[in-house]
Amino acid sequence: MRHKMIDYDALYNKWSESTISNACIVRVINQCNQKCKHCAFRSGPDCVGQMSVKMCERINAWVPRRVILNIMGGEFTVLENYPEMLVALARGRSNVRLVTNGFWAHKNVDKFFDAMKKIKASPCGLIDVAISTDSWHNGNGDLAVALLENNKADI
Repeated sequence: MRHKMIDYDALYNKWSESTISNACIVRVINQCNQKCKHCAFRSGPDCVGQMSVKMCERINAWVPRRVILNIMGGEFTVLENYPEMLVALARGRSNVRLVTNGFWAHKNVDKFFDAMKKIKASPCGLIDVAISTDSWHNGNGDLAVALLENNKADI
């Protein structure tokens, strides 16, 4: 049986020239502070594996600029170096979306807001923060939303 080789460069060129696909999910870590039965990624506290800052830089360079990066995990804020990772992914982009369960709202609010400022200065246009506010996330999301609103986050 003969296997046909995949031309990845041709696939990339087709994607980069397309106007249909305008978003890309980047999961920087599989670990999460919670273990939710409904999690599509099967993330949890015992999960291992994360990207390096260098890999984040490579992804940013590879993905076309018009594409919105949806940055998520697991929960990226469990990483000590998550601000550097986010900046590496967001640098020079017009739009990124951070998907979080709001864990940072109880743990280290200042670090999260500092990371947002670093992303904005990278430079990055719009930073959209998507927060889980469902009953499975222990109210983290509600507190995170309130913190963003109360601080009039211009991100």
